[in-house]
Amino acid sequence: MATTHTRLDFLHRVVEETNDRLLHYFNTRSFSVSQKANTSPVTQADVEIETMIRKVAREQFPNLNIVGEECGSEAPSEPQKSGLRLIIDPIDATANFIRGVPIFGTLLAFEENGVMTDGLISAPAIGATWWASRGSGAFYNGQRMQVSAIDSVSEACVFHGALYGYEAQGLPESFQAFLAKTKRQRGFGDFYAPMLVAMGAGECCVDANLQCWDMAPIQVILEEAGGRFSDFSGNASVYSHHMVCSNGQVHEACLASLRHG
Repeated sequence: MATTHTRLDFLHRVVEETNDRLLHYFNTRSFSVSQKANTSPVTQADVEIETMIRKVAREQFPNLNIVGEECGSEAPSEPQKSGLRLIIDPIDATANFIRGVPIFGTLLAFEENGVMTDGLISAPAIGATWWASRGSGAFYNGQRMQVSAIDSVSEACVFHGALYGYEAQGLPESFQAFLAKTKRQRGFGDFYAPMLVAMGAGECCVDANLQCWDMAPIQVILEEAGGRFSDFSGNASVYSHHMVCSNGQVHEACLASLRHG
């Protein structure tokens, strides 16, 4: 079985190989776009990047189980209880990518025996990379990250994804009442909001209607930065289709607002 150091080195190497191709598509706008059955968009770049990652992964880890968003795999409904699995989101925030918004990224995580052990998020258009391995801390562009110490909802900055429409399915209306109690609110969805929380730039973020590949690296990175990751029920799972990410101090207050929905 590969060591966690080998896995993290592998994740860095993968995005070094895929970032240039991803930026080529983004900068030239030369890609086709289609719509999935759930109405979410998918581009030629999504499929190509995931195919590249799978090929490199198979070369280094021949017996590796792989689940990804685009190449015919379904989202697993529960953790893989034994063995090693690579979880791939080739382009998180595809809608941003299509519209020319530079906040998009490749999300990669290793899951071993049901635990997210290593994760990396690369957002090449903004020159940002976040990563972590269990027990080794969390890092942003080589600098160690730590969540904030703010423990008051009234002083908290809270990030959120979509509040309406398809991307907000499953988000209780009561969450907006929680937002009204906070000091500041900003709509950064996808991977970016949790990483801002991990960096101490905000205290909490909430997002809904997700799959495991949207959240897998976020969990280990946030937790290694000292934060807390859960679904709306408080369970630390990436298989529940929604997430709450916080510095830990305001987590229960946010969960209470979601439960009252």
